[in-house]
Amino acid sequence: MSSSKTIKIFKRFGLKFALVYNIKKKLRKLQKALYKYFAKPYSYFVMFFYCTFALKNPHKAYKICKRFHYALSHTQSLAFIAKHYDEIISWTQSQEFKEKYLNTNHPYPPLLNPERLNAALENKESQKDKQLQSMQSPQPYVNLSYESISAEIAWDLNLPLPREYKSIWLYNSCSGGEAIQTFFEMCNVEFCTICWRFKDYKSAYLYLYKSYLQGKYIIFSFNNWQDNAQRFAALLDKKVPIFCIARDPISRLKTIINHLDNPSWDIDSSFKNFTLKSEISFPTMYYRGAFKLKPDISIIGKDMNFSFPPNELGSITTRLNWLKNATSEVIFLSIDEISGKMAFDTFINLSQKLQFDTPLKMKVFEGKVNRYEGLLMLPCILNANTKDIDKNTQEVEIKIIISTHQLTPNTNKNLRNIAPLIDIKMPQDNMICYTNARDYKTLSENELLLANIKIYLQKYMKALEHYIANIKANLVNEKDILQYLKENQDIMLTLKQTLQSDINHIEQMRPDIIESWKYYQEFERMYKELG
Repeated sequence: MSSSKTIKIFKRFGLKFALVYNIKKKLRKLQKALYKYFAKPYSYFVMFFYCTFALKNPHKAYKICKRFHYALSHTQSLAFIAKHYDEIISWTQSQEFKEKYLNTNHPYPPLLNPERLNAALENKESQKDKQLQSMQSPQPYVNLSYESISAEIAWDLNLPLPREYKSIWLYNSCSGGEAIQTFFEMCNVEFCTICWRFKDYKSAYLYLYKSYLQGKYIIFSFNNWQDNAQRFAALLDKKVPIFCIARDPISRLKTIINHLDNPSWDIDSSFKNFTLKSEISFPTMYYRGAFKLKPDISIIGKDMNFSFPPNELGSITTRLNWLKNATSEVIFLSIDEISGKMAFDTFINLSQKLQFDTPLKMKVFEGKVNRYEGLLMLPCILNANTKDIDKNTQEVEIKIIISTHQLTPNTNKNLRNIAPLIDIKMPQDNMICYTNARDYKTLSENELLLANIKIYLQKYMKALEHYIANIKANLVNEKDILQYLKENQDIMLTLKQTLQSDINHIEQMRPDIIESWKYYQEFERMYKELG
């Protein structure tokens, strides 16, 4: 008998070991019951403590989790459910819950009424307007609000993200993502590209939840391939504009093929900091596929995914369906609208619609943000010292920053453009050479330093121009892709099927965008010729 064994252990080894034996035996049964409803098992001691001592109603908490398939990620959520059992059970048994979530087959119904939680936030924002405050409906919870619930518990309970966001951007790879982020930063907006910043959507939710409660203005992008993407989308219930950059799919494939492999971003410091005595050289570029020095066009047909985030190409319709409860309107922008001179006007219009700071520095919006065609080492610094020219001369050292208007926008105007002093041709129009005001004065007064910097930068820029030209010569273009598809008709057919639902969606709202896609129109012609 278990009791006799416990007594034997007590007599032989003492009370501590007898208790451990008894607790472990009970926990084995508890572990089996809880395991399939929780994201991960916890240590025996922690789970036993919370389920036996901390919870007033552990069987009720378990019942709720079982009924609505909640996978709790930490034990505090169990304690919360037990503590607020009456509020939770009242909500989950209400007609509103049934109509909004059960009857609509909502995949992640919340365990508390989002309207009452948001009413508390709205009341806080309108405290000065007592009349408006009294008209709030429904009434906030007495002892519950977003601010009193941790982000971790909110995620476990499927509580929608606080309704402080003003828009959502569908992230389409190879469609100006870097430019979008840069342009928003120039408008003092934190643009959160989730797939670049977080490993999964739970991490993104926790960050955004806390940030919105702190009053931060954040616009986030949404992709479809990271863990919990669909769950995150289901936890967005404020209707806001959904923006999407629509780019010619054949041009997107071009960028996918020409995309650099991860080692290319690991730039050696010698390419970023050098002197007048340094040999001029540039980093080697490696492309996706097999750590290759040239792009491999065949990767577009690998597993028929067509993009490096698997199944991302052709996913606009799927994501919009996931976000149906968070959509007030869908706005498609062409890639041209965020390129060149049009980008500045686009962001002026966006600033008015989404209420953020109006952009001021037009030059930043006009140039190319992407650096994959030979500018990955920028910004870099030339450390110019007179001792590297003549050991017998007085030592003078200044720093020259080689950059672009996008990488170093110089919004505070602390830097000086040295173009008037050196008068050399840049390989790209958006490139610029800066120094600080003190070094600019030194450079303008020191003929030896100025002459040698000019000679070195002339050589550097000429070599860089040649380097960029060689990179561009290796890149795959849209015509290469069309020819490859023509020679691989099975890939062409699969690509057509992959794209069709998205094409239909865009065409309904912006047929002009589809018509402007020169290479996709050629693709359509080739497809029709197959009969």
